[in-house]
Amino acid sequence: MRMSFRNVGERVFDNKEEALLFIKKNKKIRFKSFRNFQDAQNFAYNGYAGGGNDGGNTDSLLSSPSSLAVEKPSPFKSLKSQELVKLRKLIEKGNLAEVKKLVWENPRYLVSSGDFPTILHEGCRYNALHVSTKALNAPMTDLLLETIGNPAFTALLYDGPPTAHTYIERSDILLDLYLNTPDKALNETPLHFASKFGSVECVRRLITCSKTQVNARNKEGKTPFDVVCLRCSGASQDLKSTIRMLLSEDQYYVPVWRSSDACDAPLVGPPCKTSVTPDKLSMRRDESDITSPILEIKAFAGPMSESSARSFRTKWKREMKAGDSGSSPVLTTPTKYNVSLNSSSLNGSFQSPPTSVENSFEIVGDWGQ
Repeated sequence: MRMSFRNVGERVFDNKEEALLFIKKNKKIRFKSFRNFQDAQNFAYNGYAGGGNDGGNTDSLLSSPSSLAVEKPSPFKSLKSQELVKLRKLIEKGNLAEVKKLVWENPRYLVSSGDFPTILHEGCRYNALHVSTKALNAPMTDLLLETIGNPAFTALLYDGPPTAHTYIERSDILLDLYLNTPDKALNETPLHFASKFGSVECVRRLITCSKTQVNARNKEGKTPFDVVCLRCSGASQDLKSTIRMLLSEDQYYVPVWRSSDACDAPLVGPPCKTSVTPDKLSMRRDESDITSPILEIKAFAGPMSESSARSFRTKWKREMKAGDSGSSPVLTTPTKYNVSLNSSSLNGSFQSPPTSVENSFEIVGDWGQ
């Protein structure tokens, strides 16, 4: 039997009396005890009972397919609390090289049992993104996002092929959990942290992930927009306005279109809202010709206001027409979270934005990732 709950928090209790009181509401309910909150949470999500205390008073839930699934165990050992504290301090200090080395040597630094974010601060239940955004460290946030969202990282954990669909799916789920799982203190996500501590660049990076819940609410019912710079003493109005602009719903990106075979020159498309998904934006170069190549978004600039996006596009297109394509830098095919303006991976004569515009906005990509 499966019970219906609004969220996983309603299925996990840290007080036995409360659990027994809840059970009295339905005599068919059973409970299982665990040594720590994380194991209980894992079991509540998918039936994984690893680490549970099988002795003593532990009435088992009825078996489910997910709890019976057999999977190749991870070759990586679990980490001691001292090792996790070490990683947390490295993130706080901004030691990119050492953090990267540790997490790729043992993915357990970022992925706990059941494919959940590893908790680096047990009391507040901070994950790595909570720590990096609280430290106002955008490069570290970038590194964590790129690592967590990389199927090769998840595949490494289980010694499998990085191209397998299961690892691609798992990396997507893991990224979602990292971005949207709140802490224990105020029920806040990493985006809440980036906003209230006043980190424009961390906010910018987090909102480029389509999985980020921009309007998630904390214990007080406040969204990241509501807590802008609340923990940033002396924050200027410009800083607050910039973060509010990034978090507002009226955010626009200027997309770069290109055919999948890269045979045609890329196009600078009209401004699009962040809520528009790629499948709604694919199109033919010539809609009247079914043999015309289908164009897809390969990169985009933003976020920015609608007026700024229109200005950006106009100036960019004007310079493309007026400039010498042979000598201008071109836009590279995007990595998962950012795009360089100084390489030629697109294999086409695509000019960079006008200098005045380029200095005002960051180029980011892949749309929807």
